[in-house]
Amino acid sequence: MSSVCEDELRQSFSTLHQITLAAPVRHELFSWCPVMDLLTFSPDLRSLWLYRMTGELIWKFSLPEPTVLISCIAWKPDGTVLALGCSDGTVRLCTTVDGKMIHKISLRRSLACLRWTVESLDTLRSRNNELFEGVFSFDVTSILPRLSPLPSLLSTDSLYIGKTTVDNLLNAPIQHEKPSRIDMLVSGEDNGNIVFSIYGNFSIGDLPFPKRLTQLLPLEQVSTDDLSFHGFITKTRTDDILLVPLRVHFIRRFGSDLDQIAMSSTRVPALLSFVSDVLEIIHREWNVNILKPMNTLLQSLCTAVSTSNPRGTLMELLIFGVARGRMKTWMTEQYPERVIKAWRKGAVGSYENCRKLLVESLIPACERIGILISRINGLAEWRDRGQHLGLSPETCKSMLDILKEIMIGAHRMLRDLNLEYDNYKSFIQWVKYMYDQTMGTALKDEEKNISIDTSKVSDYITKNMSSPVINMYFSTAPKPTDYKSTKPINLRNLAQQLEEKCHEVFKDAADRMRGHAVFGSPLTIKAACDVDNLKVVSRIIQPNEDVVYMIVVMCINSKKDEILLLRISVSQVPSELMSPMINVLRVKIVNEEIISLFFVDDSKLMVLLRPLTDMDYTSRMVTLEFQDLFTISSVVDATNISTDLYDMIEQVPQVEPSWAQVKKFDDDFIPAQITLNGRKGRRVGCVLAQDMQRYRVFDLDEEEEQEEDIEGGADEI
Repeated sequence: MSSVCEDELRQSFSTLHQITLAAPVRHELFSWCPVMDLLTFSPDLRSLWLYRMTGELIWKFSLPEPTVLISCIAWKPDGTVLALGCSDGTVRLCTTVDGKMIHKISLRRSLACLRWTVESLDTLRSRNNELFEGVFSFDVTSILPRLSPLPSLLSTDSLYIGKTTVDNLLNAPIQHEKPSRIDMLVSGEDNGNIVFSIYGNFSIGDLPFPKRLTQLLPLEQVSTDDLSFHGFITKTRTDDILLVPLRVHFIRRFGSDLDQIAMSSTRVPALLSFVSDVLEIIHREWNVNILKPMNTLLQSLCTAVSTSNPRGTLMELLIFGVARGRMKTWMTEQYPERVIKAWRKGAVGSYENCRKLLVESLIPACERIGILISRINGLAEWRDRGQHLGLSPETCKSMLDILKEIMIGAHRMLRDLNLEYDNYKSFIQWVKYMYDQTMGTALKDEEKNISIDTSKVSDYITKNMSSPVINMYFSTAPKPTDYKSTKPINLRNLAQQLEEKCHEVFKDAADRMRGHAVFGSPLTIKAACDVDNLKVVSRIIQPNEDVVYMIVVMCINSKKDEILLLRISVSQVPSELMSPMINVLRVKIVNEEIISLFFVDDSKLMVLLRPLTDMDYTSRMVTLEFQDLFTISSVVDATNISTDLYDMIEQVPQVEPSWAQVKKFDDDFIPAQITLNGRKGRRVGCVLAQDMQRYRVFDLDEEEEQEEDIEGGADEI
């Protein structure tokens, strides 16, 4: 690479915008969306702001728990979802559209590292799924009614009161026209466990680092295009920096079946959670607007007429048709017309809501669950595929049996609810008629022709008041065997049993996947490192399908005079993982502190520098075309390292940097952190000022004009 005098370089990176935020932010969660011009900021690590690069606020998200902090974030590769790793051991997935949380993964420990990777299109095409490509091509759920958000009045704690969540988790198609690329959310816990979540939802459980190593803290993670190799930069308790390789075999082994398992493992639990919420809302609706007013009526009647059998008293009134004495006083004074109207309005609305929830929410959700479980059961029954997937046909059939009982119970409840509602309407008409007769109120014209079915009034008093329909479906009792059965059934218990079976099925599949993940021998890069001043980034580069490199760029001490670049060959032999022959570059840095490192693409590295002494300029942002430099790199054999790799490479001579691009900053804007999107055809970056309140957006490829016109320079939002 030819050297270019910096004085001859024009100012690179044309400035597009300069924005002043409403408040200072933290640099830890400063990130750029991989496909859209969106930026994340956090003022306090408890909340997250999403901005357009032009300074327009899109949404704010805050954690509901006052003591929980956001420790790391990761964008889904398509930019539609943002994962938040939190100090309570949860990963919360929020949509980019409105910031609503659509899923939560519960881990055990605080998150130290979070990355979201996706397989390449070439890898997708090469996966051996042509033979079975059409097996799951028809999406039966596409012809089913769409599920609607739950009413918020009695379900404020439900995840499914928002349309975005319902559409993303419940109504999204279960089969795409073309095979989809597998993406993987990789979470590193602060106790040294790695957790893979397929599509950000299906967690395969903990992958602990090898026991021969001390407890490791993941700092950085990269993966190959086919997601078969993962490299982790980690820190030990003694501040040793290690590179730990991991080989993952289950993606290619499971093939297209992984789509079905991962998708179903998310959709089925979400639908079961939806079913549980529907049952809870029905129960609350009933208790608040039907059962409570009815019990109030009966208690009031007991007190007024001094009886322990209020239903018998009402039957006497129905038979004789005249209210006398205390009964008359109760009807005219303690239970006036306004109370009757309020009860009728609330009860009628609740009956309608319960029926609507059954018809439009519970039963359709169960139909979707049945389709998904049947698909998984089909894979389990398929001997050549189900066995290596870890799926149990017996457990799947058990799930279908429980679902059948829930469906029977739901249809029975709907039938019985309609009958009770019909009885209630006759009963409340009769109560109104008796009140008008007792008060001597003349009937309105529309009321004169209304006939009251006294048999239904009698059924409501003797049957429904003593044993409401709701009790039959929320009580602990034997299970029904058919639709015509009148035995009680507890739908909530059945839903819980189904959730437990669902967990069992997908846990077996996750266990089988973990068996196809193997860690390799670690490489100690630097022992007893000054972690506080450590800067490290890594990237996987694949020039062709036969050559794979892992590039590690480190600054062991940000105030030391060099940047260390390592190029490690990823072996195609599963047992070896990494080649011991490592290309090493030591790039000389003079009188400058390294503030930040960031890969622009597979050949260019961006470095943010700040002078250590008074110089004729302040901070600057430069790019280094490192691929060309590796042609003059030294090769180190890491087979027999006594202490660490760094001791072996200190004898490697430093090389002078030849910056491809340079951007100098004036004293008014001292940069503190950079982030880039690196997207081809739209490569832009953002630099955050030291005051943590201003940022500049720049073009990575355009040179800056001599007279710069910065858009939005004085705007505050």
